[in-house]
Amino acid sequence: LLTRKYHMGTYLTELRVKENSSLVGKTCKEVGINQNYDITVLAILRDKQRIVENIRNIPLLPGDTMMVRGVVDNIMRLRNEQGVSLLSDIKLGDEALATNEQVLAEGLINQTSRLINKTLRDLDFRRHYGAFVLAVRRHGSTLRKKIAHTPLQASDTLLILAPKERLNELRRSDDMIIISEAEYKLHRGRYWWAVMAILPLLMILVSTGIIDILRGSLLAVVILLLIRAVDIREAYRSVEWSVLLLIAAFVPVGYAMVTTGTARFIASGIL
Repeated sequence: LLTRKYHMGTYLTELRVKENSSLVGKTCKEVGINQNYDITVLAILRDKQRIVENIRNIPLLPGDTMMVRGVVDNIMRLRNEQGVSLLSDIKLGDEALATNEQVLAEGLINQTSRLINKTLRDLDFRRHYGAFVLAVRRHGSTLRKKIAHTPLQASDTLLILAPKERLNELRRSDDMIIISEAEYKLHRGRYWWAVMAILPLLMILVSTGIIDILRGSLLAVVILLLIRAVDIREAYRSVEWSVLLLIAAFVPVGYAMVTTGTARFIASGIL
């Protein structure tokens, strides 16, 4: 899962029970929210009342808000399967969520950020950035109070839900660093079979000497890009630039070792 790949961790957020939710009339214990989804319900908010005792045995009602703790993929699965809404869903509206490519991402508050010592409410974060903060992590712990009223600190990590184009604006901002991103929009490439066919074919052509590895690899990449089996932006983001820089840095070192005879001296010592 993308959330595990990006180490998005454990977060605290709020879920609201819809009128047509399958949770209505059932308790958290009956549904098995903890066992089936690995989600802990910390409190139930009902008619301005905060219920914190015997939560697992209280029947849920339409409009109830559950304060929950769990990993992001489990929270999203509970939302999709049981008919509950993230509070951000309610603010955006179903139509907006259906038409915008929503992205979950982690934003790190840097040391010079203008967000430091300010709350999300003070910043009017939703209107200013077009994004919703679902949870805040600080020093490895999830904050357990209303995040809208919590002053932000340097090194805080925000779990953000935003349309992709607005996330790009945040990425260009000097106030935070987007350190990870996970798209919760299931898509399947039309030409996935082309990738499965081209890679073995490339290996056969190279192993038989029909084409060298460099030209064959470039040809395969061009074909995949032309048929749009691979998105060029995704390909660019997947490049490990640090590895390429490391390899490039050692090229002149290797050349110097060969020309000075150091490589031959080391090899003879080993053999």
